[in-house]
Amino acid sequence: MNGFYYWQTTNDEIDGKEDDNRSRLAGIGPALKWWPNQGRFSLVAKQLWEFDGKNMPEGTSTWLNIVWVF
Repeated sequence: MNGFYYWQTTNDEIDGKEDDNRSRLAGIGPALKWWPNQGRFSLVAKQLWEFDGKNMPEGTSTWLNIVWVF
């Protein structure tokens, strides 16, 4: 399981003017790590479904990390 919560604490300022444009976004989803014999190779797969978005787009993020130590 992995997740995040992003919460912007201050307004953006454009040309000296502030707007009520604070952003927030949350995401949660599964994660899987395969590290055979804790050797030189590992594989990590993650997927996050984003929700509770304000002033930001929501979507789905998918990662696949392959690590080879040499």
